[in-house]
Amino acid sequence: MILSLRESLQNCKDMLATCQNELEAAKSEIQKWHSSFQNEPFISAGTTPG
Repeated sequence: MILSLRESLQNCKDMLATCQNELEAAKSEIQKWHSSFQNEPFISAGTTPG
């Protein structure tokens, strides 16, 4: 029983680490897009798209 719980906990930790890595990758991707849009001359500060 205890071994089963430990294994389950380890699986959860592994899954959490994977999710955190994916989250960081997504944040990085969003930052790249944000930077590229910020540098576009046709989008002026204070305007909302759409």
